[in-house]
Amino acid sequence: MNPVRGRWLVAFDVDCGEFLPGRRLVLRGLRDEGTWAEAFGDRLPAGVAGPGRAVSLEHEVVPGIREDDPDGPGWYGRELAGVEFHPDLPRPAWDRGDGQGWLAVPPGEPCARGGWGPYALPRGARLLRFAVFANLAVRPAADGGVVVHRVSDPAGHLVVDLATGTAGWEPARPGR
Repeated sequence: MNPVRGRWLVAFDVDCGEFLPGRRLVLRGLRDEGTWAEAFGDRLPAGVAGPGRAVSLEHEVVPGIREDDPDGPGWYGRELAGVEFHPDLPRPAWDRGDGQGWLAVPPGEPCARGGWGPYALPRGARLLRFAVFANLAVRPAADGGVVVHRVSDPAGHLVVDLATGTAGWEPARPGR
């Protein structure tokens, strides 16, 4: 994933709470990732064209997780959460709405910066909902990669109003 490209579409500061003991997930804004072709590249299905736009959701983990952190074994460079994108208008059939995540720990920074996306933005969409799921555990996979275990119910939803440029956090209710 290409970290930090494009201009801010909407900037905000939404604290989602603790996603790992002592670590908070703070959603920072939506970035314009350009046209579908620019954002999805060779992942765009054959025959799909047009002026559609794409966005990514950016965040910080505060404080950041360092490679030698005793509190976060296995979490260095790994996502603490996953996201599903639900705009108020239908997404293109080829976009699953489950964008890829990335996370980086800039040297000397007190936080880790990351994001999810790109997501195909339906033309005319106004309200964007992002379901945010906590990742519970990371373990090695047989192929040398990792397996991430995710909670089945979202911790909450980020709701972004593109018309007003506002965003808010709706925490999940227990039992729902």
